[in-house]
Amino acid sequence: MAQPLPASREFPLGRYYNHTIQTKDNWVKQNCMAHTLNRNELEKNRTLKSQRINEYGDPGVIIKRFDHQPNCRLAYKNYFCWINFPRCDPVRDLTLPTCRSACENFFISCKYSRDLWRCGKSKYFNGYSPEEPILANNESIYMRDYFPGQPFRENKYTKATNGAKRGSEIPICTPAIDGGGSRLLLSRPVLYSVTLAAACIIAALY
Repeated sequence: MAQPLPASREFPLGRYYNHTIQTKDNWVKQNCMAHTLNRNELEKNRTLKSQRINEYGDPGVIIKRFDHQPNCRLAYKNYFCWINFPRCDPVRDLTLPTCRSACENFFISCKYSRDLWRCGKSKYFNGYSPEEPILANNESIYMRDYFPGQPFRENKYTKATNGAKRGSEIPICTPAIDGGGSRLLLSRPVLYSVTLAAACIIAALY
């Protein structure tokens, strides 16, 4: 069981001894690999295929998103990294929220239908418009929930970023690479250039 450490100037509320950067690195690596492996196994599952059911036990087929899809796997690893290691605002000493384009790049690269995207506003539980509830037993049931990495922010030019050149980093969200995953490029997957040298550990994931 984890043992707590007493409060200090750096951690006024105290902390657990194993809450370290290395522990977080290992957790991200292990979970990303486990998720990827599990998805690959599902997509290659011959039993489910022969029974004509998907991963949820419903009639249908499992859509191949990771198997022989390097763009999707890379987009997933990048997104997993960015939401766990957000970049910092050196002025306000705060972590920056996830760029909406980073979220959308994952859904585009993995070829999810547009109605499944969850990179919208928090007030819509990350949908792009209010959800129409399902009526059951005279009660309104909402199916959405917050998508990991939210809230999302547009990575766009503002007065604060005036003078930044297209393709440069705009430090208003994570990873803040302007044009890296634009919604205007929906016809093909878009891969980011990873420049979060102090944050992302993509190279160590495999």
